[in-house]
Amino acid sequence: MMPKRHFQEPKSDAKFYQPEVEIALQNELRALADIEALYEEQREKLERSAVRPSVKEHLARQLEQRRASARDPRVKRLSELRKEILKMMRDWDRTVH
Repeated sequence: MMPKRHFQEPKSDAKFYQPEVEIALQNELRALADIEALYEEQREKLERSAVRPSVKEHLARQLEQRRASARDPRVKRLSELRKEILKMMRDWDRTVH
């Protein structure tokens, strides 16, 4: 008869990734939130402004382009972090089984 093995279930808050990955993830999410907050503030200010509608449209397009340019590297980094976390989870899963 084989001895019973007792496996400890991971805690619900168990981390599959390293603390520096969590910090990087938080930093990127915070940066995205800051970008969005600034964009909304500037967009609302533009909407309230007294400039002609055609100028508003032009400035709104420029504002959106700046927003996208600021977001792109952050979104790319989040995608990289996601892949890193998934790899760590796969590696962790292999060591558990």
